[in-house]
Amino acid sequence: MNIIYFDYIPDFGVNASIGGEWDFYRSFDELVDECFCFYGDDFLLVSVVLHSDSFVGYRESLTCN
Repeated sequence: MNIIYFDYIPDFGVNASIGGEWDFYRSFDELVDECFCFYGDDFLLVSVVLHSDSFVGYRESLTCN
């Protein structure tokens, strides 16, 4: 399982660390698509701003474009 850390910035987009490099994505869907293309379905997205007892999930059927 690959853990992908991300930070959502309102009116700007999403910064995320994929493969050890932080990069900018225009939308959360773009981030999920990039993760899917890079890792298949073997990844977990984790917000860097949530408290340790919080959980946010995202699950959708994806295909690589």
